[in-house]
Amino acid sequence: MLADGVVRLTLVRSDGSPMPAWQPGAHLVLGPDLVRQYSLCGDPADHSSLVVAVLREPAGRGGSARVHDGLAAGDAVRLRGPRNRFVLVDAARYLFVAGGIGITPLPPMIAAVDARGADWRLVYGGGRATRPWHTPG
Repeated sequence: MLADGVVRLTLVRSDGSPMPAWQPGAHLVLGPDLVRQYSLCGDPADHSSLVVAVLREPAGRGGSARVHDGLAAGDAVRLRGPRNRFVLVDAARYLFVAGGIGITPLPPMIAAVDARGADWRLVYGGGRATRPWHTPG
């Protein structure tokens, strides 16, 4: 559990081979029985695993319930991707805006722009509080 109603899935290949490379903003499609997209939120430089976070959605179509209630450590999961339709573009400054589980694609993006020395700000609106975050300088 990462937070109330949020679980982390750390996906590795059963044969121990490296996972595919990905860029900040990328997502996976879990399926064929789940067929849901989940943003990668791990470290793109770590090819030993792919990490996603899944919010339980009581009013959803069943994908999050399957992840929360039907998966256990060691279970096989089929996936497609990584795909990236949320590409991080080059800029001198960034304003990241997220709410709730919508934060998941942003940590890798923030790490990438911070490593470049770019100025960035994160505005995060969660269910209980809204806090602005900014790097010093």
